[in-house]
Amino acid sequence: MNTIRSQIIALLLLISGVVLLGGGVWGFYSLYAISHRYEHTTGIIRTLQTKKIYRYRKIRYKKEMQIAYSTDKYGDLFATRISYWPLRSVGDKVSVWYHPHRPHEIRLPESECMLWGLLVASGFICMCGSVVFWKTSKTADKSEG
Repeated sequence: MNTIRSQIIALLLLISGVVLLGGGVWGFYSLYAISHRYEHTTGIIRTLQTKKIYRYRKIRYKKEMQIAYSTDKYGDLFATRISYWPLRSVGDKVSVWYHPHRPHEIRLPESECMLWGLLVASGFICMCGSVVFWKTSKTADKSEG
């Protein structure tokens, strides 16, 4: 009975690992695909606000940052984004990619690389865990028989 449970866990870990790994690879590919079309510049964090949001029985903190970046055609622009990096502060320089015809459409490649890298690492860990569960179920099956 434990071998069937271990095989089911191994299969679920394998499926979730493949999905996470695929999501991370897709994210890196989308970032690579736009890297040639978007303009690259450096932005500076002008303001960083931490807001307390009350949910049912939970307190959440939301950090919003205002980024100032300069474009060739449109001059200096500002964008507000949510910050997921814990160690950001006012005055930090941030890599910004913007669309040449719609300059308010920006991407922050450092933040996205962190997210996609986390997905790839989680997928790899899940796939390794599935191999471990699969091998332990096979060794347990041989010892019972």
